[in-house]
Amino acid sequence: MSSEQAERPKLVGGAPCLDFTNTVDWRGRDHPVDSLRDYEDLVEWSLTAGILEEAETERLLKLGALSPQNMESVYRSGVELREATYRVLRAACEGASPEAADLALLNQVLSEALSHTRLAGVDGVYRLEYDSNPPESILWRLAANASELLTSEDLTRVKRCASEECGWLFLDLSRNRSRRWCDMESCGNRMKARRHYRRTRESK
Repeated sequence: MSSEQAERPKLVGGAPCLDFTNTVDWRGRDHPVDSLRDYEDLVEWSLTAGILEEAETERLLKLGALSPQNMESVYRSGVELREATYRVLRAACEGASPEAADLALLNQVLSEALSHTRLAGVDGVYRLEYDSNPPESILWRLAANASELLTSEDLTRVKRCASEECGWLFLDLSRNRSRRWCDMESCGNRMKARRHYRRTRESK
């Protein structure tokens, strides 16, 4: 891994579903870099992103070791969900309609999530929780988060990084909605340096 790739921020999206789409670096380049290479990467990223807790992570990693073929299927489904989510959210950024197949995939995973959701209450406090937590529950949680974002007012704040090479998505929560970069220290400074270099060359 290059130093440029190693320095990439990992959780700048402002929502788990956005950070999930950002697990592909440099979408605008000929050879994007996928940081989720297998099921183990997916589980460990989910812990970092707050999708899973430590105990859940350990359990799912053990399941993966016992049934690698099934876990490979979960990983592949996760990649498909990530790419569909990215295309739907990017379309929203551009004021365009999503592809029917992408929306259908999101709805399919969301339907699975809802079929395993129940209302629980303790001491007058209620919450929704899953009645089971198989490896697929990672995808359920991400699809649910994407649906919440897509149906909220915050959808108008979703932006794509101004660096064409980057492609990362983020929530612009600035007061005047002026944020342009996924991260100022990486893409922002890099683009500023390139503009300065071009101006310097043109002035010679």
